[in-house]
Amino acid sequence: MAKLIKNAWPTEKTISSEKIAVHKFGGSSLATSERLLNVVNIIKNKTDVNDFVVVSANGRITDWLVEFYQGKFDSLNKINAFYQALVAEILLENKYWFRLFEEDIKTLANHQAETQLSEDEVLGYGELWSARLLTELLVQYDVPALNVDAREILKTDSLQNHTHFDYDYFISGLKKISFGNYSKRKIVTGFIACDSHLKMITLGRNGSDFSATLLAAFLKANSVTLWTDVCGIYTADPRLISKAYPLEKISFNEAKALALIGTNVLHHKTIAPLIVNNTPLCVKSSIFPEEKGTLVFTDTEVGKIKSLAIKENLKLANIKKLDLKIKENFLQALYDRHIDFVECSFLQKKSNAHEAFSHSDTKQYSSFNLLVSQDSLDKFSDLCGSFCVLYDLLENRQTLVSIVSENIYQNEKLLSLLDGFLGSEYCGNYLVSKTKNLVNIIISDEIDNIALNALYDLAFSSNLNVSEVALSSGTINQQLESVG
Repeated sequence: MAKLIKNAWPTEKTISSEKIAVHKFGGSSLATSERLLNVVNIIKNKTDVNDFVVVSANGRITDWLVEFYQGKFDSLNKINAFYQALVAEILLENKYWFRLFEEDIKTLANHQAETQLSEDEVLGYGELWSARLLTELLVQYDVPALNVDAREILKTDSLQNHTHFDYDYFISGLKKISFGNYSKRKIVTGFIACDSHLKMITLGRNGSDFSATLLAAFLKANSVTLWTDVCGIYTADPRLISKAYPLEKISFNEAKALALIGTNVLHHKTIAPLIVNNTPLCVKSSIFPEEKGTLVFTDTEVGKIKSLAIKENLKLANIKKLDLKIKENFLQALYDRHIDFVECSFLQKKSNAHEAFSHSDTKQYSSFNLLVSQDSLDKFSDLCGSFCVLYDLLENRQTLVSIVSENIYQNEKLLSLLDGFLGSEYCGNYLVSKTKNLVNIIISDEIDNIALNALYDLAFSSNLNVSEVALSSGTINQQLESVG
């Protein structure tokens, strides 16, 4: 009987004689001819011959496939025009690629008439096209490469949360694709796998990142590198905080905390396969590949503030009591439908306006709160209807500011400074939620950019010595007075 891996990963190497790294390239890194050629250079110069390379769909292809599945059939024309221009520009011999592509387009057009493909089967085409294209481009530039359909190696019987994977199926598939191909980079489709009936499924939100770390766990790889369009994980969004800078390193726990609040850098399920084998992960820029990037690993600096994340235009929803199993399935469905949300419980209240929004647990039922992006409200409402979930929604828009640090609850300096900041007249109605590695501040309104920068200064001032903190606090108070 096949061995199923559930929330645990193999401890033996599957290719014992080789050192293997996994690299993953996101859609923005593969969106144009110039960026694709950057990726070819990175693979040629910064990977080894037996490494695995996981790819997302090129550019906006997944968005257009979603539109197509939802009935906007002219999206096929967008896809066709995109690839006609892109492939003709970079592939010298492109007849083989186009032959397969045209067969796929016919299959999709047939779906339009007969509705025989599932949503997963439609969306998975993006990664198939992307992996084929990169493989052919690498070969064109004398980099031996092999196109690998992830359905040949990744099989799961868990359509809800993808925690069960068939390890024997992986080993069998790995042997087949490796035979005669030991000195070729393996270019693997991210985001997709197959179910127990060998039908295509997708791995949900940030599924390509998960594909990469899942492969790393099975291979017991030395490292994973996520190549993106940014130079690592920043101390804050540089579009909002001009002094934000890329972090040199963060811990797995800090990365999980950032994932919990819905930042776009990492997803919580991406990190899980790395932890058992302590596989280091690096987030680097495919545009500026010589930049150092951010290392995610077990090492940490306890108490040192690492990041301040900001999410604006949120609505606060109180979900009425749910059976705990239904809650688990409901939260998973939120992820799978790409609904932007953050789950939160409040340990400290500062506003009567929020009195109805409290957290309570029993052994069987749970009431809980979600912050939902304004842009996701329609999808959120539809999903609640399909689950028969009752909820109340506050009218005011909310802003979430999250401060991330290993063992942040021990940082008395920060908590003291934060208490003074939140006590100012500027903040008005707010709520605070504290966990081991995260402080969430929910402000019942938009936050002024000056005050946001002041809060950033305050958070990072707790990394300084006492005299520097005193000076920084004075600066913050002056800035707040100018706002008021």
